Amino acid sequence: MGFGLVKRPVRPQAYGNEEKQGRGGESHAARADRIPANPREPKTRAMATSPQNPAVVTRSPEEQEQVDRETDKLALYYYETCPFCIRVLRTIERLRLKIELRNIRKVPAYREQLLQGGGDSTVPCLLIHNDDGSMEWLYESDAIMSYLEKRFA
Repeated sequence: MGFGLVKRPVRPQAYGNEEKQGRGGESHAARADRIPANPREPKTRAMATSPQNPAVVTRSPEEQEQVDRETDKLALYYYETCPFCIRVLRTIERLRLKIELRNIRKVPAYREQLLQGGGDSTVPCLLIHNDDGSMEWLYESDAIMSYLEKRFA
């Protein structure tokens, strides 16, 4: 058994003014009108909504101002690479909430606050300052997201 050259079929090339075909039989010219003129320009497209990807909440300026005042009483203890924290942060972003974010990995004092106040250093944890002056420590991403959805959606 020797090693020889393997012959591969030769694909025909287009010559002259023939349109080259891209994937799916679409010509390159037809695709050109869908590609932005500036390649650095971001390609934007509306995201489909679904239970996994609901739409961003829209409010009037007055309603948003009221929500912003209410979120002054909230703080989220988290860190960037925690997948459960990321889910909560996406919910906060989608609901357009201005909640104070306390990264326990960047500021060790936040971890101590979480441990002393809530009794556990698990993240995510939402600190809720109630109107009567008491504090509530809400753990578990599903519970936090449910709370935020019911109160601000």
